[in-house]
Amino acid sequence: MINIKDKGKEKVLKYADQAISLYEEDFTLKGANIQKYFKYIYAISHHLTGIDSPRDAKEIIGKSLKAFRSSPSKTIGDFKNILIKAEKDTICRNVEKYYFVIPVNIKCDSLCRRQVSILGKQIKLRNYKYILNNFSINELANKSRYDERINNGINRDLTYWVFEEYSSDEHKAMRQALREFDLLRAIINFSHDSMSIHYSFGGPTEPLSLVCPKKTFFEFDSNKSYRNFWIVTENYADKLIDFKTNSSDYCTLVKRMNIIIRRLNSIKDPELRYLIVNALYFYGNALDYYDRLWLSFLSYWQIFELLSLGKNQLKQDEICKRVVALLGHNEPYEDLLDYFKIKRNNIVHHGKFEDISEDDTNIIKGIAEHAILFILFEASHLKNISGLNVYYEHINSNEKDIKLKKSILGLIDKTKSKHSKNS
Repeated sequence: MINIKDKGKEKVLKYADQAISLYEEDFTLKGANIQKYFKYIYAISHHLTGIDSPRDAKEIIGKSLKAFRSSPSKTIGDFKNILIKAEKDTICRNVEKYYFVIPVNIKCDSLCRRQVSILGKQIKLRNYKYILNNFSINELANKSRYDERINNGINRDLTYWVFEEYSSDEHKAMRQALREFDLLRAIINFSHDSMSIHYSFGGPTEPLSLVCPKKTFFEFDSNKSYRNFWIVTENYADKLIDFKTNSSDYCTLVKRMNIIIRRLNSIKDPELRYLIVNALYFYGNALDYYDRLWLSFLSYWQIFELLSLGKNQLKQDEICKRVVALLGHNEPYEDLLDYFKIKRNNIVHHGKFEDISEDDTNIIKGIAEHAILFILFEASHLKNISGLNVYYEHINSNEKDIKLKKSILGLIDKTKSKHSKNS
């Protein structure tokens, strides 16, 4: 449920009054007041808890400000009640079914698999004929005559990933579909590219991502009638992949992909599961930034910050120490990470983007892969985020300390068992 942080209550009330003052008599916003209004929306959002989506926060706060303007009383309690009502109204809207169809740069007739299940979600991999027979695309086909970007997405050779989403809002449904798309894409790219290195040798740089980011995708309603199309402005130079040209590589890719999906699906703790999911997102981003080495480098470093649980404001030295703990041995990783930490700081604090080389990205990429795989394969032992924290806290203990801790834990277990029997 939505709540206002205690320390921010006075500010929220002040920002609400200032935002309301920007309205015209007919509740509209004009000119520079539009941007000022959203500044207050963001500022209010900063002091709220219980809203996961920034888009939901904007909608809920916007509705609340309009209601608050007409409220006879202007206390923080009144505003909180209005926020809660707006939140319920937003959540309780009728849920609709949406379909999103995303063209992917893989020849569909070279695939042996037509469906993938990740975290309870079924993603269909279909050919153009299936889309033509199951979705109403006449209007889309007409639009494609006038827009080359749409036309490129309607191609008989491509694979179409089909996502079925349920939501009260098309943008929520779209974001969910795109998260699922990026996760499957990241898993495929990780399976294809992990443990490999890349050098351009001075020639033109090609995408490292096997499955490239989406260029365009199409939205359909619950009856599979065309509803909208979306175009991504960034133009990635993807190439059409035909797995028939190298069936052994394809078999290896599918085998690796199946292992990752099976491991991911088996993790019961949602926090630990999404830690790995988010690490895979960052890995996918790093491959996409093939032509901007510094961005690729920072994406790999973000994996370190994520897996080390650096969101608790860990210092960079502690992040390095924890990543080394995931690699199984200290040399030469302890010095390597210390070296890369300096490069990371030079990028972030001094803008030294040109300092990153292909050697840097190849090495840090390999370290990130080992770190992801360690947590993925040891998740059954770690159990949850708390277990991962315990691992970090005790991995550097010496053998004598570990034996002592085991002995004390055994004593605690024995004592608790005795007490429970007596009671």
